[in-house]
Order: sequence, then structure tokens, then C-alpha cells
Amino acid sequence: MKKFARAFAVITLTLGAIPTSAHHSFSATFTDERQTVIEGVVKRFSFRNPHILLYVDVTNEDGSVTEWVGEGGSATGFRRRGWSADTIKAGQHIRIEGDATHDSSPMVSLREIDLLDPDTGTATTRITDGNQGESYRPEVADSLPLSLANGLPNLSSAWSNMGTRTTRPGQFASVPLSAAGLALQEEFQIANDPQVFCDPVGLVRQVVTPHPVKIEQFDDYVLLTYEEFAGYRQIYLDNRESKGIRTHYGDSIAQYDGDTLVIETTNLHTNIATNRGNRLSDQITVVE
Repeated sequence: MKKFARAFAVITLTLGAIPTSAHHSFSATFTDERQTVIEGVVKRFSFRNPHILLYVDVTNEDGSVTEWVGEGGSATGFRRRGWSADTIKAGQHIRIEGDATHDSSPMVSLREIDLLDPDTGTATTRITDGNQGESYRPEVADSLPLSLANGLPNLSSAWSNMGTRTTRPGQFASVPLSAAGLALQEEFQIANDPQVFCDPVGLVRQVVTPHPVKIEQFDDYVLLTYEEFAGYRQIYLDNRESKGIRTHYGDSIAQYDGDTLVIETTNLHTNIATNRGNRLSDQITVVE
């Protein structure tokens, strides 16, 4: 494979308790230059990550029915604002107002949502912004020991990105690209970003996910389980040789530097690092 970018990415994360964000850039699917309003009957409500999806049967002027899809952000974020899988039910009459799609397909972003009286068509309840039920607040165990018996920091818990992640300023823009890499960057269009289709992401984007990650520590490895895509990484601490098989998460070896767990990953698939393109080749090494 041509080396269209040979890079060394360093990512530092500050982890906290609460995630909020959509999985992909809505600007790739929707445009705020055109608004759409639909009214219909709820067919199905999918309250799952990476996006909540609302399927609505809309009756057209000629009597035909079109299934529309309303798309919101992550279930994790909506749950924090009081939503649940029962917030919207099949059979309810509903009005949705939001951004239209670029290609005018029957989809709409979930900006404003009203429940309607089926007889009069008047709005009875507005459920936008999660004003349904109590907002979720995670429980924090104050008794959780900060260190393990061997003195290492106790990372075993469920964590999430608080939005304070840091990367080196201009990191991706300054990566020197070969002729092949420059050509790929010129061809990149956000509408073709794999994340628009919720395809599995590469390691760089998975690491900075706004969704929770569970960390479990063992004697010879650390296990990271991501809520997004239910992905997991087994990160070894014994300096074993890599398998040499390229995957989205690659081969990871880690060691403790004082209180810091340092992870180095190789054998990664080529992947796009940001929603601006910046394709990374299979020569990438990622250090967390």
C-alpha cells in the first residue's frame, strides 16, 4: 500500500463522568438552509446509540404513505436529559420540525417534537430538550479506592470524555502528506465520510468518542470496552510481539510511567482521522 501519510499521533484524554454528543457530523446529512415539518403516526422508536431514530408514517396528499426517519444524537445524551425508550411510543401522532437532508430524502433532524391530538391535530405536549421525567445522574462511589494493592492507579470503572480532550494544535493539518495523500485529501467530501453511515471508526476517532468506555485492569492486560459499536480492546502489559494482523483497533502494548498508563498501538487499518479528512495510512503509530 502506498504511504500517503506516515504519522505519529499522540492523544491525551481527560476522563470524567458524563458524555454528550452526536456520533457523526449532522452537517454531512442535513442542511440548516432548508427546514422540514412532518406530521404522522409513530411506527417505531429506536432509543439506542449511536443515534436515536424515530420512524414515522406520513400520509401524502394523494393518500400514499411514506416512511420518514427522524434522527437525533446519542441515546446517552438524551438519557441524561430525562429521555427513555418509553418517551415516544408507537401509534402516537407526532409533528417533527428539523433540518432537511441535502438530497431531499425522507429524513429530518429531531429539532422540535410535538405530540398531537389525533382528532384535532393540535399539539398537546412538546417533548423537545428532554423535558420528560427526571434527568439521569450517574452514581459515583466515593469509596472507590484510587490505587490498587500494587500501588498502581485504579482505572477500573466506567469513564466518559468530558470534552477536555487535547491534541497538539494543528496536529492533523501539519502532517506531511505524500502525493497520494494529497490526492485523497482533495477528493474527500464530508458526505462520503464513513461515520455518516455509522461504519466502524478507526482508533483515533474511537479514542475521542463522547460515549462511555469501561476500563478493567488485570495482571497482564487492560481491557477497554466502548459503548459505541460495543467495541473492545485488549491491551497487553507484557511487551509481547504483535500479531501483525491489521484491524480498526490494531495491536496495543502498554506500560505504566509512574501514575500514567501509556498505550502504543500499531497494525491499524488505513482510516480517516477527522471529519475534515486527514486520512492516516496503515503506517500510523498511535500513542495514548
